[in-house]
Amino acid sequence: MTRTPTDRGVAFVNEKADGTRLVYVALGVASDGTPQEVFAVHRLTGGRGLDIDPAVHMVAAGSMTRSSEPVRVFGDGDSVRVQPTAKGMGQLLV
Repeated sequence: MTRTPTDRGVAFVNEKADGTRLVYVALGVASDGTPQEVFAVHRLTGGRGLDIDPAVHMVAAGSMTRSSEPVRVFGDGDSVRVQPTAKGMGQLLV
């Protein structure tokens, strides 16, 4: 299974009428609620799935939904996964 590089940022999900889903990864949220400085886009069609971890809080953003905090977004086989980022300082080296 090949994985694309992990993207970290605010995830925006846009569902089209034809069933296509676009997952934008942006550096932030503009004052009008739209993605600001998008640097990656994942496109899901047909049988490809979107797996959003239950720990990721999604909120309405106009015609889209978005994560309330930065997350990790990556392709995993025939799906796109959205997972929370690690919190805190992580492991300290001694």
